[in-house]
Amino acid sequence: GGGRARGGSRKEARNAAKAARIEKAKARAAARDAEREAKDRRRDAAAANDRDGDGDGDSDSDSQPPPLPGKGAKTPPPAGASVFVRDLPTDASKQSLFERMQKFGKVRSCRVVLDKTTGRSKGTAFVDFVDAASASRAIEAAGKVEGGGVKVAGRRLNIALAVSATDAADLATAKSKAFATDAKKRRDGPRDNRNLYLATEGQIHEEGPAAQGVSREDIMKRRRAKEEQKMKLKNPNFFISKNRLQVRNVPPEVDQKQLKKIFHDAVLQRATKANPKVLHARLLFDNTRPDANGKPRSRGIGFVEFDAHDHALAALRTLNNNPTIFTAAKRPIVEFAVEDARAVKKLERRRDGLNKAQRERNSAEE
Repeated sequence: GGGRARGGSRKEARNAAKAARIEKAKARAAARDAEREAKDRRRDAAAANDRDGDGDGDSDSDSQPPPLPGKGAKTPPPAGASVFVRDLPTDASKQSLFERMQKFGKVRSCRVVLDKTTGRSKGTAFVDFVDAASASRAIEAAGKVEGGGVKVAGRRLNIALAVSATDAADLATAKSKAFATDAKKRRDGPRDNRNLYLATEGQIHEEGPAAQGVSREDIMKRRRAKEEQKMKLKNPNFFISKNRLQVRNVPPEVDQKQLKKIFHDAVLQRATKANPKVLHARLLFDNTRPDANGKPRSRGIGFVEFDAHDHALAALRTLNNNPTIFTAAKRPIVEFAVEDARAVKKLERRRDGLNKAQRERNSAEE
């Protein structure tokens, strides 16, 4: 009994040390993110204060498109006339944001923040109005419950007054310090152990640009997939895998080897220097519907697992809704797979048992 207690204490100490190292790593990452965010805000503010284009950004035409970053008004916007937009759909254009903001007043410029690595929108933007009253109207409209707030491409926006570059840097620093000092409190608090933040990866907004050209059949499949995911995740035993993807609309002529190559090559399209490793690719078959050769027919659904989350994410973003992969009418519908923790543990125990039996056989032969 005492030996087990001491063993348990050592295990708890190791787990505590591991948790502490993880929290330190998170704190360092948060500090880097905060510095990067502050730099982005300073750069954006500088761009707003130092545009050197031909126009002044205040022409009489309200339908004039938004100035490009670095162009437009040479003078900074009035105090309180700039807003910061969050939750902007990543596939929404700057023009669509500009046109929506024009409802609240004349817009000097709008700038969508892009990820330096991927070149994709980060889902945030800055909008400069001609006067502070227009900015106030946009903020007020976004906060209203009735009417659904302010939407672009079907998604509700979060709009707040933009802060200056200096204030942004101060806020980022304070945020970094708070993250580091409150590490223990966060560690003891609730965690996203089920990776629910990945639930929206692969989804497209039916009213957004990404839905253009998508067949009605695919739209309905996506709706059913989302409902299926939602129902499963109501059960706390289910979680979203970080490395395993589910794909729908796989053509019947694509076998498991070809499916594996498609996903492997998709990673290289986004990250040419990567060395992705696909652990397995598996198709689901319908035994009740044999093909011309008498073999079970593919159900058009497959699962592909990578050894790294970043590679799985890159493959998803390359293949999902891509009209050039399968067919334009039946595009790949890719999302992170929802798995049952009980089934995963059962499989792990079975694998451990098989490995143990193999080791015992090897020892007996020696």
